This record gives sequence, structure tokens and C-alpha cells, in this order.
Amino acid sequence: MTRFLEDSWNPAVTVTAWFLMSTTVLAVIPRLITKWLIFRKLTVDDYMVVVSTLFCIANAIAIFVATTNGYGDHTGAVSRAKQETVMKSQLAATLLATLSMLFSKLAMSVFIRNLTPTSRDILYAHIVQGLVVAITAVTLFGSSFQCHWPDTWDYMTNTCINRVAWATFVALTNAMTDVLIIMQAMVLIGRVQTTWQKKLVFASIFLPRLCVVAAEVTRIALIHTQTIRGDPFMDTAPSTISTEFAQFLSIITACWGQLRPFLTRLRSNAFRIHGTEWPSTSYYERSRVPESHTRTRTTTTYHGQTHELQELVPQLTNGTRAKILTPGVAFGWESASHSSQTHIIQETTWALTEARSESTASDVVKS
Repeated sequence: MTRFLEDSWNPAVTVTAWFLMSTTVLAVIPRLITKWLIFRKLTVDDYMVVVSTLFCIANAIAIFVATTNGYGDHTGAVSRAKQETVMKSQLAATLLATLSMLFSKLAMSVFIRNLTPTSRDILYAHIVQGLVVAITAVTLFGSSFQCHWPDTWDYMTNTCINRVAWATFVALTNAMTDVLIIMQAMVLIGRVQTTWQKKLVFASIFLPRLCVVAAEVTRIALIHTQTIRGDPFMDTAPSTISTEFAQFLSIITACWGQLRPFLTRLRSNAFRIHGTEWPSTSYYERSRVPESHTRTRTTTTYHGQTHELQELVPQLTNGTRAKILTPGVAFGWESASHSSQTHIIQETTWALTEARSESTASDVVKS
């Protein structure tokens, strides 16, 4: 059995990387299953999360290679050959974590963009996504060439930039892009015509993204408070752990809004994910709908775009349809309200029912 040094960070880094990676995979699977069961298809943001998860797995493997060769232990106790392996693995893990967070951020932004049909929201989403891609490109380039060519991974014997300042810049820009994504969601919520209580419920789907910002702020604090004693394998271990948490939270919060309870909230607020259709019931429920039930359609309007929602409406025992009262039409006192419910437009539907008499003729009943 491997014996760890008493003051070694090696076990903490290893356990954290593998635990968070496993938890990430277990969180992504329910998201994919939920989307498939509801829509019978996956969307672009789902594929982005899958790619992000694959980079997360590769990052955990790179961290494992580094810790196997002595990362987290005293640098002087590691042979030169293993030191090179550790530094190469560190660089690979940094690049993989950057790519993983890139796709998780894009998945979150695309999901928010797909909730709105307005060109203004789509333009803002494109701006956010462009900034995320541009900052990530700078991060990848700077991290890859932070030391002199050709041994860009060797920060012990090679000439390098200020690595503390660079790590601070990377963490700060990561936090800023996540704030932009949160603002993208808040701008969308702010223009929804509904009560503040419902807006807060809707915002709860996206506000957990603040945890990623908190992880990046913690990473900055660890970078500047770590003991600089010429022992990089020990000194950088805490910030490495905070990076793993930031990566984990970035993917988890991207999956948070895709779980069934939150998708139901989106539907109740008259939103839909473009490229998909909201089924009124599950396949099992549709197969068991009794003949005494029929469907009615209502339409909702959001920023000039009309969406249709289907509901199951029971028929009365005498064969007549139950009448659906629309809040904006049935109650004059609420017609001036700004609630989104008042903008529901009732659509007239017709149902053919068989007369309850000895005659064989049938009547047409307007519902």
C-alpha cells in the first residue's frame, strides 16, 4: 500500500479529482435521460455538455498521472524524470480544464438563448459566447506558451512569465464570463411579464451559477496566500483543487436547469426550447388517456412570438366538453394586468359527440 508523507497534498489532489469527475458524470447522465424522455431528442447544448464532460474525464486522468509521479509531495523528493512528467501533466490538465469549462459555459449560454425568440436576446447571447470563446483562446495560448520555447511546460529550469499573475488573470476572466452568463439569464427574466415571485422562481434555475464565481474567487485567494517556498509541487496543490471544483461546478450548474422540475417551471412560464416540442404528457400517460378526455389548445404570446400549449380537458358525463375559462377574457378586472397569464388567447375548438338518445343522429356540440 502506498505510504503518503505526513504533510503531502498528494492524496487530497488525487481523491478530489476522481471524486468530482465521477460526480460530474453521474450528474450529466440524468440530464441526458431527462431531455430524451421529454423531447425524444438531444439539443446542441446537450452535446456541448457531453464534450465538456469528456474533457473533464481527461483532466482527471492528467491529474492522476501527475500525482502518481509525485505531484503534491515535496518537489525535492521527486526525481528529475518524474518532475518533467509532472510538469507535462500539469500543463495538459490546465488546458483540458480550460476546454471543459469553455463547453460548459457555451452549453449554459446556448440553453438560455434557446428560451427566447427575440433578436435582441439572441444578439446578447452571441456577444457573450463570442467573449467566452475569445477569452478561452487567449487562456489556451498563454497557458501553452507561458515558458520559453521549446520546453514550454518546464517552469523550473526555463524562463517563464509571472505564473502567479497569469493564474490570477485566468481565474478572474473565468469569473467574469460566468457573470456575463448570469446577466444573460437575468436580462431574459427581467422582460418576462409575470409577477416578481415567479421571476424569482425562474431565476433560481440560473443563480446557482454564482457558485462557479465563488470557486474562482477562492482560487484567486489561494494563489495569493499560498506559501512561496520554492516547492511548486506543494505550493500549487490548493489552487489545483479549487480549479477542479470550479470545473465541476461549471458542468453541474449547466445541467441544473435541464432537470425535469426546472423544465416544468420553464413550461409554466410560457417558454419553450427551440428545436423541440413540449409534450403534454409522457408516452405512458398518453397511452392511457381515456376516451372521455379530449385536447384543447391555448396560445401564449411572448415578445410577439406565439406558442401553443396543449392540455387534457375532461368531458362531462353527458358528453359535453368542459369549458375552459381564460383569465384575460373571463375576468374583466384582470384584463389590464401585466401578468403573462392575461395574454393567453382562447381558441375555439369543436368536438363531435354522440347524442344520449334512442335516435342514431349525432349532434355537434361547441365547447
